[in-house]
Amino acid sequence: MTEIHEQLAVAAREADRLAGAVDPDRLGDSTPCPEYDVRSLIAHLMQEIVLHSWDLAVATGQTPQFPDEVSATVLPVSSPPGTGPGP
Repeated sequence: MTEIHEQLAVAAREADRLAGAVDPDRLGDSTPCPEYDVRSLIAHLMQEIVLHSWDLAVATGQTPQFPDEVSATVLPVSSPPGTGPGP
């Protein structure tokens, strides 16, 4: 049986492939999730991966190593107003 971390790597590669194949003209298209267009769904997926990876790191005594660019993209979306970087 494949280890869960190996399955996670496969899932992440497929999400990357799907997001990378989106035509920029389709970013405003609707999705099966009515609260998200394609652009916001991709951003939400990234936010979930980063934030839950952070949770896993804290729970297991590890240090997440996301590039600053990734953190800068996710933190403004996930921080309550006035508590994090961004507007």
